[in-house]
Amino acid sequence: MNRGYAAIIAAVLIFGTICIGSSFSAPSTDGTKAAFVLIKDFAFHPRTLTIEPGTSVTWLNGDSASHEIKFPDLESIALNKGDTFVHAFNSTGTFCYICGFYPQMRGTIVVQISNDGDASISM
Repeated sequence: MNRGYAAIIAAVLIFGTICIGSSFSAPSTDGTKAAFVLIKDFAFHPRTLTIEPGTSVTWLNGDSASHEIKFPDLESIALNKGDTFVHAFNSTGTFCYICGFYPQMRGTIVVQISNDGDASISM
């Protein structure tokens, strides 16, 4: 694992622990936007994430149980503790997803163009 990738994972874990379920959206080093969802206590944190088109969302499994991110037309492999799944959202819309192993776990990604240029986070 390269240092940049390890630093991103550490930052997500620390931030998610401090903010208890929060997530954030920020520009990456190559100018694209990135956002994070933490899987913890059999829930997605935040449950609803609002981003702009072109943003890559990274899900990080912080649970000891395996999870799977499942959209109607896309799904991750099984994510063990510490594993991540990344998907870029390039078109506007509302995208609902579940955990393939625990379908009561539900989340939503809302992709919209922001008036002020900043993505927001809804909880």
